[in-house]
Amino acid sequence: IRSRLMEFLVPGFGAVHAVTGFWQRWRGLRGSPDGSALALPGGSVHGFGMDRDLVVVGLDGDLEVIGSKVLAPNRIVTIPGARWMIELPAGAIPPPAGTRLIVHG
Repeated sequence: IRSRLMEFLVPGFGAVHAVTGFWQRWRGLRGSPDGSALALPGGSVHGFGMDRDLVVVGLDGDLEVIGSKVLAPNRIVTIPGARWMIELPAGAIPPPAGTRLIVHG
């Protein structure tokens, strides 16, 4: 799954834009307004340069939630088996494990 206009529909949150380019992935949510979210390919994300916690949701190859963790600033989070990671703002309630997300784009 690779598309510049792809969005994941996260229950309880809404549409989350996917980023697949190197610089977009590297930047992540640094400098973004509170409440921002994005989806990145891979099984780990970092919080280097961040000034706030994030909720990270891991998806398997079938876009099913396999787990979630809190990512603190200047830390790394890995979710084994994840093919996509969704970064949500602190305080967001992640979809429960087993939830299959819908993708548009």
